[in-house]
Parts: sequence; C-alpha cells; structure tokens
Amino acid sequence: MKKLHYQLKNISLLIITSLLLFSFNEIDQIRIHLSSSSISLRQMISEIEDGTSYSFYYSHNDINDEALLELKSYQDDNIQNILEEVSKQLNINYKINGNHILLDKKIEEHKAIIPIAPNVEQDKIKISGVIRAGDDKQPLPSATVLIKGTTYGAVTDMDGNFTIEADKGDVLVFSYTGYLAKEITLTTQSKLDVSLDPDATQLEEVVLVGYTQIKKTQMTGSTSKVNTENLETMPTTSLEERLQGQAPGLLISSGSGQPGSDDVSIRIRGTGSINGSNTPLYIMDGVMVEPAQFAAVNPNDIENINVLKDASATAIYGSRGANGVILITTKQGTAGKTKFNYRTQFGVSTPTKNPTEMMNSEESIAYQTIVGNQRSEYGGNSALPLTRLLYLETKEKNGELTNPSEIAELNSGRSTLSKARSTDTNWNDKMLKPGYTMMHELSASGGNEKTKFFASGNYFSQEGNIENSSIERVTGRLNLTHKASEKLSFGTNLSLGYAKEQLSDPATGEGRFSWMNPFFTTYLAYPFEDPETWNSKDNPYLLTKYTNRTRESVKIIAAAHVDYKFTDWLSFRSNVGTDYKQSFDHHVISGQHPAAATYNGSMSQAVEFRNQYTFTNTLNFNKTINGKHAFNGVVGMEMYSGSYRGMNQVGYDIDDNLWDSPAGIGDKTGASARPPQIGGGLSMNRLMSYFTQWNYTYNNKYNLSASLRHDTSSKFQGDNASALFYSIGGSWNMSQEDAFKSIDQLSMLRLRTSYGTTGNQDGVGDFETYGGYSRISYAGQSGMYHSQIGNPNLKWETSAQFNLGLDFGLFDDRISGSVDYYNITTKDLFMNKQVSLTSGYGSITTNAGSVRNAGIEFAINADVVRQQDFTWNLGFNFTFNKNELLDLGSWDDGSGYFVNGDYIYQEGQSLGTWYMVEWAGINPDNGEVLFVGPGGELTEDYNSAPKSANLGNSEVPFFGGITTNWKYKNLSLSMLFTYSVGNTVMNANRWYIDNPSEFNGNKPKKLLNIWQNPGDITDVPKADAKYVSPYASHFLEDASYLRLKNVRLAYYLQSERLEKVGIRGLNMFVQAQNLFTVTGYTGPDPELSGAYDFSAYPAPRIYTIGFDLSF
Repeated sequence: MKKLHYQLKNISLLIITSLLLFSFNEIDQIRIHLSSSSISLRQMISEIEDGTSYSFYYSHNDINDEALLELKSYQDDNIQNILEEVSKQLNINYKINGNHILLDKKIEEHKAIIPIAPNVEQDKIKISGVIRAGDDKQPLPSATVLIKGTTYGAVTDMDGNFTIEADKGDVLVFSYTGYLAKEITLTTQSKLDVSLDPDATQLEEVVLVGYTQIKKTQMTGSTSKVNTENLETMPTTSLEERLQGQAPGLLISSGSGQPGSDDVSIRIRGTGSINGSNTPLYIMDGVMVEPAQFAAVNPNDIENINVLKDASATAIYGSRGANGVILITTKQGTAGKTKFNYRTQFGVSTPTKNPTEMMNSEESIAYQTIVGNQRSEYGGNSALPLTRLLYLETKEKNGELTNPSEIAELNSGRSTLSKARSTDTNWNDKMLKPGYTMMHELSASGGNEKTKFFASGNYFSQEGNIENSSIERVTGRLNLTHKASEKLSFGTNLSLGYAKEQLSDPATGEGRFSWMNPFFTTYLAYPFEDPETWNSKDNPYLLTKYTNRTRESVKIIAAAHVDYKFTDWLSFRSNVGTDYKQSFDHHVISGQHPAAATYNGSMSQAVEFRNQYTFTNTLNFNKTINGKHAFNGVVGMEMYSGSYRGMNQVGYDIDDNLWDSPAGIGDKTGASARPPQIGGGLSMNRLMSYFTQWNYTYNNKYNLSASLRHDTSSKFQGDNASALFYSIGGSWNMSQEDAFKSIDQLSMLRLRTSYGTTGNQDGVGDFETYGGYSRISYAGQSGMYHSQIGNPNLKWETSAQFNLGLDFGLFDDRISGSVDYYNITTKDLFMNKQVSLTSGYGSITTNAGSVRNAGIEFAINADVVRQQDFTWNLGFNFTFNKNELLDLGSWDDGSGYFVNGDYIYQEGQSLGTWYMVEWAGINPDNGEVLFVGPGGELTEDYNSAPKSANLGNSEVPFFGGITTNWKYKNLSLSMLFTYSVGNTVMNANRWYIDNPSEFNGNKPKKLLNIWQNPGDITDVPKADAKYVSPYASHFLEDASYLRLKNVRLAYYLQSERLEKVGIRGLNMFVQAQNLFTVTGYTGPDPELSGAYDFSAYPAPRIYTIGFDLSF
C-alpha cells in the first residue's frame, strides 16, 4: 500500500508531462489525403475542408486560388508540411488558429485577415486589442472583427489578440459564436479590451437527464443544476459538504468534522424507507459510484452536478431511482491552445466552542462534596476515592469523624486532596489544537478539433483539531476524447486517488460513547487529574499517546465510451466503467494503555475490496421535422455488477517496537490463551436492465416525455426478481404563446408535470431472500448452523411520484426561479417482522406498509444590481417536506401503532416521531423529578407516567440555502448560508453527562445548581432522587440552525504585463468555512447525520488563503 502511495503521488506529474508532449505533437497526427498530386489551391482547400474540421480564410484579391500546385511528395502528409510547401510555391503566408487556417500575401503583414474589400484607403489607424468572454474573462480564439458595412476584418489568435486598420469614425463589430455581438465606434483609440456577453438564445442550457441530453426548455421533470464555480475552493474533501444548501429538495447533514469522514446523511425529498436505503444514486461520467466515498476523489475535477428529483427525471434509472439521482460530469478538454491552471491554498482550522461549560477543579470538588453528602453510599464507596475523602473531610468539619480507621484513612489521603485542589487541567486546551490545511493542484486542458484532453493532479492535506486526526490525499485525472472521423469518436475518463486518514472519531452512533472517543473523554476527564500521571482509560491524552488508527484507500473511477453516428439524427454509444475501491484499516493499542494492560495491547487490521462495474449500450435518436416537430429518444440496455471481498484479523500481546506491523503480534500460531482471530466475507449482486426514454417537442412550446425500464435483480427470487418502472411527463412553454409575448417583463414561463414509478432494492442484503448457514465451534467440534432465515417473497420497495412545477423568468431573466409541488408514496417498505422465538430467530425482513413525502420546493435567483462595474446577485432556496406514515402493514397489531425503541410508528404520524415519558421539572419541595401523569397531572412515578407522541420528530420539515455574490470591478465577495428548521433530536450527550448521581466523569457547570434544600427552584434533581436521570423528553432539543457555511473574498488580476509573460489571469482569495452558527441547540453541533447526538467530532472553522493562476 505504501509503495502504491508513492507511485500515485507521481501520477499527476506523469499525466501532465505526457499531455504536454501530446498537445505539442497532436497537429502532426492529422493526415491529409489529396485526390491528385497536381491540384489547384481551391480544390486542395475544398478537399481539406471536406475531410477535416479545418476552415480556410483568405482574400481573393490577394490570393489566386486557381493557381496550380505540385504536391506529389505531399499527397498523403500532415497539414503542417502541406501548408509549408504551398507557402513556398505560391509565396504566401499561413497561420493556424485552432481549426482556422488564415492565408495572406507574404509581402503584407496583416494579422488574421479575412476577405478584404477592394479600394481600401491607405490612411488608416492601427488598432490592436484582445477579445474576452464576459462571463469568465477568458480570451476568445478565432473571434471576428469586422468594419461595419464592409468585408474587411480580422480573426483573433489563440490568445484572443487581434490587429486591424480602420478610419476614425468606423464602427467595429466584434462577434463570436454563442456570444452577443458588440459594436464600438472608433475615436482615437489604438488599444481595445473587448468583453462579449453570452447569448442566452444560442447558449441554451442543455441538461443531462438519464441517458440523453435535452434542452432545458424541453424539460418535463424536476432537476436542479449546482453551480460548481464557487465550490472548487472549499477546503474539504467531502463532495456532499460542498453541495449543502445548493439545491432545493436536497438535504445534506454531516455527522462528523473528522477530515475525510464519510458520516453523512443525504436525502432528496424526504425519507421514503424505514429499513432500506434513503441515499440517492450517484452517477459519475456514466458509471454508478459509491455514495459518500469521495475522500480519494478530487471534487475540483467536477464540471457539472445535476440533481434529478421527480419520476420524469429518475424513472429511467428504475430500481435505483427511488431516492433521486445525482449526476456528476467531470471536466473535459476544449480545442485550442493548451491552457494551464495552478491552484493553491493554505489554511488553519480551529475547533468550535462547545456551548456546554464543564466544571473546573474547584467546582468539581465542591460538587462531589455535595453529592457525597446527599448519597451516603458514595461517601462510603472506596471505588470513588476522592468522593470518599471529601465525605470524611466533611464529617471532620462537622465534628462527626470519631472512628479511628476513618481518621487514619483521611490523614493518609490529605496529600491526594491537596494535589487535587492544586491541579486544574483544562482538557480542551490540552487535547484540542489548530489544524493546518494545504492544497496544490495543476490542471491542463486543450487539443484540437480532433482530440481534446483534460488532466489534473492534486495534493491535499488537512489536520484535524485533535491529535491523530488528519487526511492526506493525492489524485490524478486524465480525460481524453478523440474524433476519429465524422462518424466515429471515442474517449476515456480516468481518475486515480490515494488517501491516508488518521481517525480519532472511532465509530458512528452510540459507539462514540466510549473511552475510544477522545472527544467524549475530553468532556469527562476530571480537571483535578494530571494528564501525564492519571493512569486511567478515561484519560484522553493516553488514548492519543498509545493508540493509532489509520485507513489507507485507493479509489479508481474509470470509464470508456465509443460513439458512432449513423446519420445526423441517429447515433450509438457504448460506455463501460468501474468504481473500484481498496481500503486498509489498521488499529493498534499499546499494552501501556490502562485499558489494554490485561492483554498487553492489541492490533486489528482489515482489508476490503469493493468494485462496481457498469456496462451501458444506447441507441440515440434526435431529429427535428419541418422545424416544428422535435424528437429525442434513447433505447438501451445496462448491466451492473457489484462485488465485495474483505478480511480482518486481531492479535494480542503487542511488541511496542513493532506496533505498526503484524510482526508485533505475540501469538501467531494460536498456542496461547489469547490466540489471534481471523474473519472475512465475500458478497456480490447483479442487475440487468432494458430501458427506453422519449421526448417530443412541438413548435418549441409543448413537450411530452415518457420512459420505461425493466430491471432484474439478483437480490430477489422468482417473479419478484423483475420489475417494470415508468414515467410520463409534459411541459408547456407558456412564454412562447402570443398572449404572453406581449408582456415585456416576462422573459420565460414554463409549466411542468410528471408522474411515474421508481424502485429501491438497497438496504436488503445481497442474499437476504435466501436461508443462510455459518460456521460454528461447539464442544471442540466445528460445524455449520442455520444462521439466516430467508424470505423468498421479498420484493422491491416501489415509489409512485407526482410533480407539478413552474419555471419563471422576469425582466430579461434578472429574476428567475422555480416552484414545485411533489407527492411521493412509497409502498412495500422493508420492515422487520417479529416471529416466534421458538423458530430460533427474532424477526424476518418482509414488505409491509407505506409512507408519503409531500412538499413544496422554491428557488429564486435575482440580479439585484446589474451595472457595468458593480453587480449583486442574490439566491434563495427553500424546501418544505411533510412525511407521513400511511400504513403499518404487518407491524399493526390492531392498535394502529408500533413502538420501536424511542420511536412510535403510527398511521398519520411522521417517521422519526419521538415516543417518551414527558419530563415536567423538579419538585421544589423534595428535589424529585416530576413527570406528566396519565391525566395530565404531575407525578414522581416514572413507571406510571405514559409515553407521549407529541414531542416532535427527527425529520427536517424546512431547510434550504441562501447565496449572495457582490462584484465590484475585479473584486468579488460571496457568501453561502445553510439552514434547517423544525427537527427535534436526542442530545444523548446530556443524558450521559447530566446525570447528577453517576460519577462517570466531570460534569457541566449547570449541575452546581443541584437541589439541596426545600424551596430550591432548579432543573437539577437531588443526587439520591428516585429517578435521577430518567430517559425522558428533557433530552430532546430543537436542532434548528442558520449557518454561514462559506464566505469568500477574491480579487481577479488581469493586465497586459501579465499577458506578456504568458499569464492569462491571477485570482487571489481568502475564505472562511463554518464561520458562525445561530442555534438554540446546547450540543457541540446541531448538524447531525442522524437523530441522536453521541458526542460526534464537531465541524471546525477553517480559514484559508490561496490563489488561482491561469497560463
């Protein structure tokens, strides 16, 4: 693995170097085949233009294209050599600008001259300049400059430069395909820097939906395109974290601030499954990829991200589309001069402040004194030495210490008390630290009309805010496309990545409540203990000193495609790809750690191999008849194969000199009382699919769509193995109607609707429908036992989805947006049905029940200010989702509800509805906990208090994002806010540390307000209360928040001085991540990947500075 690490570190450099050589020699690879060795210039030009993508420009007044050429030795040669010979024979100049070839007489020095009118006056002003794109300020090669009313003009070179001669008062017309033409009247200018704005009518947005592309005006489904421009500089390896707040309907919650963490929850339009997967399908360059596994992938290589949300957009993916689809397209090369971009950034992260203040040493000692006096059994417990000594000291002060043995015990412990009172360890200061971030990236793109490439290499490292917490990543990418002929083209997309993580966050969920979690033990560590001398497993300092947990992973995402164009309306594509991941986990704990002393340390290692193959073949149809009837369709088949292999081992009696190697395991043969343990597994699944998708547009006004997909899965048996999914949709471009064209303020209005079905098979084991056997050892004999009860009747979860949407644009699209209503009903839910324990099993997975998600999405984007030097853009998206359980199915025992732990599943209620005893405060008379009784009265009896279903639920009903971008000349400021409103979570941290009767660690300062005397008004019960820390509703909290996710200040520098040294532009920026959060939640972070807060690694604040250099 380490060898592979070093090899992958050089991948990006090798890719860039090879492509540099490739780009310089590519022009020599195009061969020209001429029909005759004796040929006129005109015929030669005609044959070259017909056989290649080159176009010739010249003036008939300067060039005699009837002149004969003798090209016997060059009849089959590259374009460069042929043009050199033509130049010699006809005494002319030539210049190649991309796919433009410019011819001119040698005696003149025009630059990029195109047809010149006769009798041009000689008294001219020489004007030079550059033409750039108004959106990204990049130079436009082969743009044209014409003197209005004439044919005299020029074409820009590869850097957008031009030179032309004209008279004062002439009007120059600047134009470029896909951009609005601009006219400038000459006065005394000699230099011009021209910016062309994109032409919305020519650059009509094309959306990738399923296996085909259609114009956005033809859309019938609900999709959201994410602007990736401002995402590229975010200092995180998580793609999902970059997507937060970017699209309506898309809810992303990160459960850990650990660098590289995959603890993330992704939902599109709510939770549709109880035991199945709710994670959307990810497609990258036509390949199904594993969600939330992007630690070894460079997000900066991504060009476009489309979120598909309704059936019209997702039904084509059949059994994979029930939870929505995230389509990812990586960057591709463009024809022209090779362009390089170097990006770097450096930063520092700081831990967010925990709102729960813990006691210092003096406060903790005072608190233990109070509790020891309230609960005499604690004062008499030698297992709590400090509490015992404080109890004896109190007895001495009260004159009650008369027992000689107790006096002797106190005297011998006075040094312990003295040391405790003189020690005050701030464990946050001891354990938490700044973490440093660094990133370097070099990318290159270019090619010609035949072959294009994009390549990148990236190095990223980020330290966490606690020791043994970091990620180091190296990635390389090479995307190639080649047009072999007018009919045949092919390409490859290859991404290689290596990541090494140091993990301090040990697990997810309740597994974080462990001495193995340094954040958890940092809370609990006693302030009167010294980190160096406190020999306890609860000492977080010893944990980071004597343990090491790492994960190394290799990620390869590769795809190759071949396209063949039968006609201009019929084409074929074959695409094959793989998502391969190999990971190696290593965890060692030294025998010097108190928790591992009994077995002298341990070492565990695990290696996993995961692979997903996708093979897709499609026949694509795209034809417009009579200018009004537009047809777009695809017919195809797809094969998917997923496999998993894994192996793990655990050994004991570790040699500390070899604690990073299996050689350090003491017993390797199994002869000792602590033999090594070995395990592993193998699994696989297959999916075979046939599909078709069609779109019809009439007169650019009325659009219809339909799709059909048949899936057969290896996870199910018999007739249940196959299922058919479909969608129908329609849209009406209302703004194309005459009645709306007269409304000047209205630039676009489109009504959409769709209905269809999708499926879900994820969440079911690969062989869960079959019975299973496992190995067992009993009485020294090995054998097999029936370990899994199968259900051959298990089938897909199916979602029926309806969507109604409206897209609008006002004031030439200065204001644009969309609003959607959706209604999704999912039936045949995967549920665990209880069976008789006499069967040897507790439950079996079956299909039962249904759930509905209905809601509204709204997105608006406005250019509040649009002036030449100053612009202000404001964006806002909002989602309201109502989740409702419609049917319990086999869970219903006649009562209409089912209780599962802290949740109640009840028809008419939302999933995630809490079901707990309702806390009512503390009785001021006696310090006992009060609960809401059966009739609403207060009671001190927890067991008689009924559970309530009116305590909120963990589903998020309101969420979204806010973006704002200011730009003044070359200075820009952008902000991204994310918000979530209305969900209730269990602050399990409080349940553990707020218990006043348990000395399981340090306590929050608020527990100093413990009840002590009748009449005390407090929310902390006395230490000897009957139910001192009941699992009740007071631990439920509103987790609503508003977070400034990212703020970025940038300055774009572009000047002639930079251009003279080959620099196209320099973009310098500073930014901050997670700058502040507004919330009433009392835990470390209101953003959770689940419903419980189990002391997760909180999200840090990150400050970075960097620059992008284009050359």
